Amino acid sequence: MKIGALSRATGLPVATLRFYESEGLLESRRTSGNYRDFSQDAVSRAERICLYRSLDLTIPEIRTMLRLAETPTQSCDQVCALVRRHLEKVARQRQHLQTLETELERLLSICPGASTSGSCQILAELS
Repeated sequence: MKIGALSRATGLPVATLRFYESEGLLESRRTSGNYRDFSQDAVSRAERICLYRSLDLTIPEIRTMLRLAETPTQSCDQVCALVRRHLEKVARQRQHLQTLETELERLLSICPGASTSGSCQILAELS
């Protein structure tokens, strides 16, 4: 199927599909007219990529997951390790965001609102 048909089948923009192909996540062959020709399996593979993206996995992590999915009985430990590392990264990001939220709330707490003096307390605090 051509890339437009794959786009309609998956709901993904053509540019996204081209990106996934350039990253080696999707494969196509070229027709004699130099059009991309994707197999029917590309639909389920693109949907799997979307699922992995919804978990905020990186492109290298997605590449690994796709490779491991080809041999599921031999790769469970590797999948678990990848997901565990990703969870640890998410926990660190959550902690960072909580710290950031606390700092932003602190900055807002020193702001008196509309200032007639022409000086902003937040900008003064950050100087």
